[in-house]
Amino acid sequence: MDPKERIKRAQLFSKAAQTYEQYAKPQKCFADILASGLKGYLAGKRVLEVGCGTGYFSELLLKEHPSELILCDISDGMLEMCRKRFKNHPEVKFIKADAECDDLGERYDFIVSNLAFQWFSSMEDGLINLRRHLTLGGVLCFSTFLKGNLREISELSGIGISYPSYMEMIDIVEKVFFCVRLDPGRCVCHYRDVQTMLKELKATGVTSVSNSTLHWTKDRLKVFKEEYAKQFTDEQGIYLTWKGVFVILHD
Repeated sequence: MDPKERIKRAQLFSKAAQTYEQYAKPQKCFADILASGLKGYLAGKRVLEVGCGTGYFSELLLKEHPSELILCDISDGMLEMCRKRFKNHPEVKFIKADAECDDLGERYDFIVSNLAFQWFSSMEDGLINLRRHLTLGGVLCFSTFLKGNLREISELSGIGISYPSYMEMIDIVEKVFFCVRLDPGRCVCHYRDVQTMLKELKATGVTSVSNSTLHWTKDRLKVFKEEYAKQFTDEQGIYLTWKGVFVILHD
């Protein structure tokens, strides 16, 4: 990753640390699914979590009683939140690092990550770096977004973020790991109104969408909100679909 982009990204997440979890609906949804798939596997294991954020997924991992849980993030602000959250857990340790390219210390039985890999400049390079930090027989488990994420916004406005398709993801991971399993998944999140949805997207780092709307005229934004509410509302309110994949890799 370009050093300037790395600094910018770390500052972005540090700034959002205090409010991130409040708005992180899809992150919590995917974390719950990923954690359920890890039940019974982490007890007594040395586990590294990549992109720990504020520690919501970390709490779920701790319930599985790993011998050590090492939390890694690029953001000082996120790590500080986790230090406070887990101050009474001596088995929890911390690393400030960019998991895509930095040395992550010793080797780990499990490396896990919830919705962080989409921030990698190169998914393949990140996987290669993480593979170096697995023990013999170690396992890498993660979730990330796929093409078709935020479908409703893309259909209505043409604004979108480039994510790999399911088949492209298979091609990427099979370049690095021999044994591969990918399970598609999605979460549908509801919001009070369109303005709240855009606010929460910005608060969780999806600035490419929220910043694009800032450059619209008031009339265009008004039309977008009205059309979105008209087309993408159900009995629970405004909805937005988050499409991703759950990946298990080992040799």
